Formats: sequence, structure tokens, C-alpha cells
Amino acid sequence: MSQLPTADRPTAAADRAADKLDPYYKYRLTVPHAERAVVHAFCEQYSKDFCYCTHFPDEDVVLEHFHFVFRDFDAKAVDRFRKAVSKHFGRAGNGLHAGCFESNHISNAVGYFKHDEHAEIFHSGQSSWDEYIASTPAFIKMTGKRKVFKESMSNPVLTYANVLKQANKYRIEHDPKCTSLSTIVEKMVNDHNWFPSRELLSNGIPSDTHQRFHDMVTNKRSKLAFWLPHEPSEKKQEWTDRVATGWYPSGVSSSGPGNSRKQWSDKDFTEPSSI
Repeated sequence: MSQLPTADRPTAAADRAADKLDPYYKYRLTVPHAERAVVHAFCEQYSKDFCYCTHFPDEDVVLEHFHFVFRDFDAKAVDRFRKAVSKHFGRAGNGLHAGCFESNHISNAVGYFKHDEHAEIFHSGQSSWDEYIASTPAFIKMTGKRKVFKESMSNPVLTYANVLKQANKYRIEHDPKCTSLSTIVEKMVNDHNWFPSRELLSNGIPSDTHQRFHDMVTNKRSKLAFWLPHEPSEKKQEWTDRVATGWYPSGVSSSGPGNSRKQWSDKDFTEPSSI
């Protein structure tokens, strides 16, 4: 760290004990880190009480940049400093630099310096800066947009589309040894306020879905009837379609993992004993 022989300030501990909240100017300069010698020379020319760090590209600034704090700047000093920096680098505007005055504790700025674990920190030589740098914890930077919590005004709903996935997630979290869809759904409704859709309330969960759940959680390969060609029924709303004749004449059931060549018989297709 830079150690320059300048007039010292009160210690960091004394600042904190007195809750010393001197206004300071925070400043961001987006130039490559290779310009650090030039940057440091500007700081020394215009300030006697400063601290700055190198920061690498992040979601806010996509190029190498520096962050600074100046404890002895007023509005006129800021104007002189920014004009000199703009003239040297031949550009201006937010793409080059930005800053504002702050009245919170200077340790907040030092903590922000340290959120980049690769940052190097330099200062004007006062021992108080060394104390702040050593004792201030790194700021934890939020990533992404902040989420606003809003209370849901409805219970989670079980449907034909989500019952297998949601029931399996619930089983893994609350009852991993259970293989019965009936048992899991009963717990979801009574213990955690899940509510069935009107369609589920009216028609229930088909036995094929119960079989599929059992196969999923026991790592078996399902052999179910629903994907076979079905003969149309005149009572569409009563779920009375049936498997077309001639398909799977030996019955349908489930096999062990990956075993799709097993021969099935009617006696093999039974509800799991735990259901």
C-alpha cells in the first residue's frame, strides 16, 4: 500500500468512537489499471487525504476501473479534479467517470473497495487508512435485481400437469421412503395446504398416474396403457375410453430399470401393495 509522509488524521478507532461522519467525495474512474501511476499522481496533486482501489470488470462496470474517496474535497476541488482528468484522457461523461458526496461513515466506502477480492488498495499515507482497511469487513454485493416479497393470496394447486413432479419433490423433502402417491398427496393437502384443481376433485387421480409415481420413485421403467391407441367412447366426459383390442394382449405392467423387453401378463399388473 502507498505510504506517503503526510499529516496524520485521528485514528480509525477514534473516528468510530466519536461517530465521526465527515462528508467525503466518492468517485469512479473507468480507465485500465495500467494507468495507476497517472491516477495516483492526480490524487497526490489535488488531495492530501484519499484512498482508492483497483476493481475488475463486473455487472455494473464492464471494464477495468478505479474507485476513490477523497476526505478533503469540496465542490470546487471536485470540479478542478474532474476537468484535469477529462483533459488528460481526452473524454468526459459517465463512460469515463462519476461521483457524488456522501455523509455516511468512511468505512462504508472501504468495505465496498474490498468486495472485489482481487482489489488492490492505495492511500495517501495516514495510519487511519491502514486501520480501516484492516478492520472493515468486505461489503457483500447483491447480484441481480432485488426481489420484493409478496405474500401469495392463494394456496398452491395440484393439477394433472404437475401432480407427479410436485408430489415427488414433496416426497424427497418430507418422506423419502414413501412410494405411494395417495399417501404423499394426502400429506400435501392436510399438512401443507396444497389444494387439488377442480378437475382433480371431480375425477380423481387415475390409477396409471399412481403406477407411474411408484415406478418413478422405485427406479422402474413404466409400461402403461395410456399411450396405446384407444377406441373412442361416446361418453367423453366420463373417462370411459378403453385400450383398442389387439394391443399388449398379455397385459401391461412395469419392469425393472431399463428392462423394456420383459413379457407382461395380466397378473403382473397390480396396484403396488403400499398404495
